Amino acid sequence: LVFEGCESVVLAARALKTVPVVLYSKADLIVQLNLSRNPMLEIPRDFLEACTTLRSLRLQSMSMKRVPQSLRCCKTLHRLDLSSNRIVNLDDAGLDHIPSLKSLKLQNNGMQRLPWYFPKLRSLKELNISNNKFNELPEVVCKLSNLIDLDVSFNLLTELPEEIGNLINLERLTIVGNQVTRFPYHASDMRSLRVLDCRRNHISDLSTVCLLPYVETISADHNSIHTLDLSFGPCLHTLDASHNDITQLTLLPGGAGQPFAMVHLDISHAKLSSLDELALSQLTSLHILRVDHNALRALPDSIGDLFQLKHLSCSNNQLYSLPDSISKLQKLEILEAHNNSLEELTAAIWECSSLTTLNLTSNLLGNISGPSVGTTPTSAATLVASPPLAFFGSTYLERKTSTASSLGRTALPPLAFALERLYLGENRLTEDHLHPLTVLRELRVLNLSFNHLQIVPNAFLGNLVHLQELYLSGNDLTALPTEDLPLLSTLRVLYLNGNKLQSLPQELGKIQTLQVLDVGSNALKYNINNWEFDWNWSVSKIS
Repeated sequence: LVFEGCESVVLAARALKTVPVVLYSKADLIVQLNLSRNPMLEIPRDFLEACTTLRSLRLQSMSMKRVPQSLRCCKTLHRLDLSSNRIVNLDDAGLDHIPSLKSLKLQNNGMQRLPWYFPKLRSLKELNISNNKFNELPEVVCKLSNLIDLDVSFNLLTELPEEIGNLINLERLTIVGNQVTRFPYHASDMRSLRVLDCRRNHISDLSTVCLLPYVETISADHNSIHTLDLSFGPCLHTLDASHNDITQLTLLPGGAGQPFAMVHLDISHAKLSSLDELALSQLTSLHILRVDHNALRALPDSIGDLFQLKHLSCSNNQLYSLPDSISKLQKLEILEAHNNSLEELTAAIWECSSLTTLNLTSNLLGNISGPSVGTTPTSAATLVASPPLAFFGSTYLERKTSTASSLGRTALPPLAFALERLYLGENRLTEDHLHPLTVLRELRVLNLSFNHLQIVPNAFLGNLVHLQELYLSGNDLTALPTEDLPLLSTLRVLYLNGNKLQSLPQELGKIQTLQVLDVGSNALKYNINNWEFDWNWSVSKIS
């Protein structure tokens, strides 16, 4: 072995039985040493005594049943990783002889208890004892007053002791995959807690921890919460309460007017049939709201009060309409409302000036309300830069492009300049419902698959000049608009499978950017004698 720099030495998985002799001469230079996945039975004491600057030692997956006695000689050690071994106890490990130990990882062993001397580890700030066999949180852990990060996930805990409140400096607590049913009263004393991960337990009430003054993030999915009270501390910005049997979202008396800092709320995969109008209106700082997989039939009008909302996901519900107040969401960028019962798209959606992605797949849409027509002042430069025609409802309206003295122009709705991805697959749309979509000048992706389209209206595609992906699968198309195809100068993906096409127009070959073309499951008929008059597959660059 040749070592150019010995500050960090990695000898993992080398089938070593002992420390290489060549390493002894460099021992006083080693700061980080990784001997994981080697079948060593003992690490020589004289070697560790020579490691006078050693700070980090990793001994993972070494099939050790006990901690090497020589470790107590590592007086300078800050981080020790003994995870994924067969260690049952630490009684003779002598870890209390390592005064500067700050991080101790013991996950994936077979321990049921911790030794009496643990409170002597006064420098310990990070302790991971996850995936062991603890039936209860060891009492000695609650005496580690300087602990900042504690992970006891995937053990057999059914409760947390009241003494956990003694961990006044704890900032991160992880108890994933236990059977804890509640947080003790004195958990409210953990006033430094910032991150709590209590996923996959049996917890029914979060109020004790939600009110902690500095808690920022709580992950509580897959628990037993039935009522979610909006009683949040001033710093809580992310709450994941998904996959619970939540039936009610309530605002506690006196809670109105409290300056909630909540930015991300996930209450998906629950049993909500409605959202409390007053409760929702208090979350004015929300950026992301997920209410997917519930039984909601409508969203309250107070959704419009969430002025900071950027991502609204309400898929897999029973929504029959979207509220008109959605027009107030001027920062909304993503709206996911697929797998609902929407029959008509509200005209208010056209006022969402930041909406880039709209997913309405698998609804009952049989109509798309067109934008309202208005007049707004504008400059001559803007008018000249605008396309000459816009399609509103079922009528083309001519733009004014004369001079700066023009008092106004026929205004495109805000959505026309924002929307880039529109998913309308699996609905009931016909070609008569497509006209309002022609104003979406920035559209990059359009999915109209599995509707009732028999034709693509003339000039429809010609207005969507930035289109990159077009999905028309599973309709009743018998032909394509030949004049529009060459105008799709940026189209890369075109799906036409599952229609009734008998031939493909030659104009497809003029789309130089086309990379993916699917025309399977049609009624295509080609006569080899007419190959030069049909679209020439042999010279196409499409793969």
